[in-house]
This record gives sequence, structure tokens and C-alpha cells, in this order.
Amino acid sequence: MKTRYQILLLVLCFGLLPACRSNVNGQTPDAGVICKRALALPVDQGISLMERAMGRYAGADVEKMDKFQLNFTMAYLYQKQAAQLPGTKMEALERSKQYYSAALEVDPGNVAVLTNLVFVNQAMDNKEMAQELLSQLIKVDSANKAKYYARKGDLSAAVEKYDEAIGFYKRAFFGSTGNEALAWKIFDVCTRFTDKQHAWQVLNAFSNQLFEKGFYDLARTGFLNTLDLALTLGENEQATEACVRWAEALSFKPNVSENYAKDLPEPNVWTSTCNQEIQRLLTKAASTGEMGWWTSDVYRSHIVATLLYRMEATELIAGNVSIAVKLLEMGLQIAPEFYVYDHPKLKNYYPIKMDIAVELSRLYNRYPEMDLDNSKYDEMIRRLFNEKSAHYLQNNLEAIQKSHTMLGLIFADRGIWTSDWYAGNAVFQLKSAIRFQKQIESANPEKFKPIPAIYQLLAEGYAKTNQPDLVPNTLLEAAAGYLDLDNLSMADSLIKKAGSSGNHSPKLTEKLGELNLITKMRLDIRNDTYNFKSSDVEQLEKTIAGSKVFTMPVAAGDQSFLNRQKFKILADLGARCSENNPNYQYPSFEIKALNYISDEKALGNFQDISRLNQIEGKFQSNLDRGSSVQINQVKSLSEPKEESRTWQLNTGSYQGQVEVNPDLFIASQVYEDLKSENAAEQLDDVKQIQIRQGDVIIPKKLQENEQIDPQRLQQLNGVKNVRISNELQQK
Repeated sequence: MKTRYQILLLVLCFGLLPACRSNVNGQTPDAGVICKRALALPVDQGISLMERAMGRYAGADVEKMDKFQLNFTMAYLYQKQAAQLPGTKMEALERSKQYYSAALEVDPGNVAVLTNLVFVNQAMDNKEMAQELLSQLIKVDSANKAKYYARKGDLSAAVEKYDEAIGFYKRAFFGSTGNEALAWKIFDVCTRFTDKQHAWQVLNAFSNQLFEKGFYDLARTGFLNTLDLALTLGENEQATEACVRWAEALSFKPNVSENYAKDLPEPNVWTSTCNQEIQRLLTKAASTGEMGWWTSDVYRSHIVATLLYRMEATELIAGNVSIAVKLLEMGLQIAPEFYVYDHPKLKNYYPIKMDIAVELSRLYNRYPEMDLDNSKYDEMIRRLFNEKSAHYLQNNLEAIQKSHTMLGLIFADRGIWTSDWYAGNAVFQLKSAIRFQKQIESANPEKFKPIPAIYQLLAEGYAKTNQPDLVPNTLLEAAAGYLDLDNLSMADSLIKKAGSSGNHSPKLTEKLGELNLITKMRLDIRNDTYNFKSSDVEQLEKTIAGSKVFTMPVAAGDQSFLNRQKFKILADLGARCSENNPNYQYPSFEIKALNYISDEKALGNFQDISRLNQIEGKFQSNLDRGSSVQINQVKSLSEPKEESRTWQLNTGSYQGQVEVNPDLFIASQVYEDLKSENAAEQLDDVKQIQIRQGDVIIPKKLQENEQIDPQRLQQLNGVKNVRISNELQQK
């Protein structure tokens, strides 16, 4: 049976050799036939055949491709011999190394050769040389840098350089799609430190990074490990901190059961109040008064209230309505009020009280036996109104808006559209929620948040209260929100409903037409109405640029909305052309999409992040792949770091920031500038240009072949320096 090492060598040879060939010009069939025959023979016979061939080619004027192929094949055969015949291992590896080095002289930076040299040096225990080779691979094959960083981590861990290993593993983990195996390697390496206090610090820092990047399950594992380390060190304060963070990570699970209590140390083993209270909470054995330590701090109160809300979901799925109601009633008492969410540790969160109150009212309404005389509901409403009054006294606009939203949702669920008291109905509360949201966005555009469901409910309320003239415009506001959320079907339905409801003012007719055009164009893109396969891409570009969506005048207050919609339209057009049309090489639609979104402060929803990722992919040859689209939690509600590079995302209960490498916008401008300079020619080699933190690096040969004016590029927004390089950029 072949060893895993031998199989890997076979994959490298047969899988990568064709790729190697593509990097060198010229090819002699005889050399290719000889190499293929040698690889098919037993290793010793293959080496003998190759030695005769190498002798025949010695001193001859050999084509580069032949020279490369002969050296690569000979190197591989000796590498294979080293694996098969341990007695000659070191000698064979040395010969393999010599031939790979000769191949590298022919084709410097060849990925296949460098990769095999890493394995050869590892087998020879030349770990430092293997590290150097991996560093070269990171430079020449940046698209796979995460893989090479992981290998560097393995090499460092093997020689007990644990901090260095963890640094490499982190680069690999956060630079890839989050390969969980790498996180577990870091957990494992942390157990090898002799200095356990240092191990705690390293593991705690990594667990926090995992949490901030949204890897909540892995973060929970990390915090459990830090908790165990802290208890080993006798550090109760550190153990308590880890327990709180573990609970915070757990609160992101959609459903939480009592089984999670088993993750923590037994209460009689770790007797801290923190541990005992959270275990009683998870096992549904605690009452509000028994959560004194956890509820003495608003940050911890938010965590346990959220856990109760997640536990309620589990019980409701199981059909345990009475238990679900009790959990929510407890959560409502514990949940912090809206105004405390300016606490430094709560800025990332949406008030959990809103979810709890709306869900509890819904259960009271659906299951009358849970509140036979409505006394629980009446008491809840009284408390929520008192809290709203406090928010008004504090002039906290965001807290006021959330209070109105919560009460509006509760009243709408119960069908309370009118009331003797002006504020005791859904119409008043929903109108107020919308009014305050507009005030917030007017002062802080980055706090834009689509709220189409609120508008939709308000339209229903207007219809129920005999105010038909107010319905069409409210439906259109809801449709606009659904367009921001990419729910095209719902937007289309509401637009049609608004169009068929009564007489329209000129302003309403204009708005109806605008939304109808946008929705139709977006549906046409989704349904492939456009001929994306046509070879005439420029004609499609002209069709879009001349369409009514892109030529209509902008109504007052609609500029940001239109910019977001045009960004979506153009990004989606680029994606569809890329999928269907091989002639679509120059990213025209993507460049225009970036132009529309560059000055905005907020995005509509998570699909816009996917669009940014897709656009960035068009410029991946120009950019450092270590800097991709990032989704960050909002640590503070400050201004974005760079106006055109960072957007806030507020959708549902999520608040965060989307950050893009500023070089992406520079790359887009460079492409646009070069296209205008070379209008009559196809710019095939523009991918050779590199952008690194504002520096634009242009290969000398590209400048000679294309019309490139460095002084013009220097004037582009964000460009720090333009330089001409004599070196071809490695791909």
C-alpha cells in the first residue's frame, strides 16, 4: 500500500506538471515522451532512462521547456525513490533537491517546483529552508497563501516555536474561509505551553478574535478552554471572565437547551456564583431573584435575557408553551432597557427586550389560557409605556424609536388599530417609529435601516381605519425597503397594489413610475431577460446606460436610495455577464457599481456584501489577497474610518460595519482611466498592475505596450505613488 507521502508525490507530479508546462514557452515532443515513459516505469528504471536522456541533452542547445521538464521529472523520480527506499533516502533527496533547483533556474517562482522543494527539505529536516521556500510561495501564489501559512505553522510547531506557529495558523485561518481544523490546531498548540499563564493569554486573545469575526461556536470552545486553564492556575477572576464570554457566544445559537450546562464545571467543583447561577438558568431551575450576580450588570443581563429567549424557542418547538411563556416572563424582567445599549459592551447588540416583549405578547394572544384575564398583558404594556416615557425624558432618539416599534408590533399583532387613548394603538406607534427613524437617519446617514415591514403594517392600519388616501404612498415606502433588502417579489407585489389603489397625485405617480422601473429592471436581470450571452457586450452597456432607470431625474431625498439600487443592478449585471459571456473580460459594470456606492454610508443587506466580494474577485490579480471584504462588529457608533471604504450595515437585529480594502477603489479608477486612454484597444494585460496600500506598481513592459500616463494615475483619488517596475508581477 502506498504511503500517504507517496500518494501526495504522485498527485504533485501528475497534477502539477501540466501547470508547470504552461509557465514556460516552447516544447519538444521527444523530451515529453521520454519523461512520460520514465514516470510509467519502476522508479530505478525511470531514473536510468532519464540519466541516459540527460546525457544525450548535455551540452545541446535545449529548449527551455525541455530543460525544465527533464529536470523536474528527474527530481520527482529521486523524490519518489527516497520514499520507497529508506536506505538511500538522504542521497536520493539531495539529488532531488539539485534537480528541482535546476528546474527553478529555468522557471523562477514556479509553484510546483517550490512546493516539491518544501517537501524535500522537510524530509531532509531542513526546516528553516522549508520555511524560506514557503515564504516564496506566499509571494508567488498569494491566492493560496492560507495553505502555505498553515504549513509554516506546522513547521514552527514541530520545533516547539509555539507563538510563531500560532501566528502562522491565525494568518491561515483568518485569511481563508475559516477552516475549523486550523482553529483546533491553535487550541492544541496552546496546551503545549509550559507557561500556563501565557497559554491563557494567547488562547483568550484568539477566542476573542474568533468571537469578533463571528465564529461563535469555535469561540465558545476557546472560552471553555480558557476557563479550564484559569481554574488550573487558581485564577477565579479569569475563569469568571471566560464563563461570561462562553455564555455570550452561546447566546448566538438560535436554540439553546439545558444540555449546554454540561459544558461547564460541576457547581460543586467550581463553586463560584457565576457558575452556579448560569447552570441553574440553563436547567430552568432559576427564578429572577436567583440571578443576582448576572443581573447586577447590564452587559451580563443582556446575555442571560438573550439565553432565555433562545431557550424559549427550544421549548416552543417541543410544544411546551407554558414553559416558553415562563422563560419569556423571566427574560422580560431581566432584559436591559433600550437606553443602556450605549454601554461599551452592548453597542454591537440590538435590545433583546423588543424581541422578548413582542414574542410574549404573541403567546398571550395565541394561547389565552396563559393570560385568562389579560392582567399579564396589561401589566407588560404599562411597564413598556413607562419605559418609553423615560426614553423621551432622556431625549434618546434610538431608544424612543425602538419603543414605538415594539409597541406598534404588539398592537398590530392584536389588531388594535384604534383606541380611545391616542397612543394606545398600532397606527400611532408605527407612524411614530417611522418618524423617529427618519430623524435618526437625517442626522446620521450611516444609521440607515430598511424597515419595510413597519411601512407594510402601517398601510394595513390605514386601510383598517378608513384612511385609503394614505395607503398607496405607504405601500411604496414599503416596496422601496424591500428593494433594499433584495426581496423583489414582495416589492413588485406592493407596487402593483399601490398602483391599483385609487387616484394618485403627480408626486405619487412619479414615485410609482420610478420604483416600477427599478423593480422591472432588477427582475429582468434575475430572469435573464437580457441577452447576457451576446458577444456585443458594449451594446448591453449602452442599453443599460441609456435606460430610464439611469437617466431619470432624482427626486428629492431619493439620491442614496437610487445609488444603492444602481449599485445592485450593475453588480448583478456584471455577475450575470461573467457567468454567461466569455467576451465579458473588462469589468465595466463592476466599476460603475463601485462608483455609485462609493459615497454612501450604509448598505441595504447582507447580499450587498456578496456583491462586493464578487466585484473584488474581478480585481484579485491587482490586489493583495490578504485584504478582502470584512464584516466587523461595531465597537462604537463613530464615523466610518474612510468614507468610501466602510459602510454600516443595519438589518434586522444586526449592526455591523462592512470594510473593503481601499485599493479596490483605486484599482477600479486605474482600469477606468486606462480604458479612456486606450479606447480603441483591448487592455489584455491590465491585470499585471499591482496596487499595494495606495501604491500603483506598473510593469515596465506594460507601460511600453499600452498608453499609460503615470502622472494621470497619480491624480486619482487615494493614489499615493505610481512607480514603474522592471519585474514582471508573478501570478
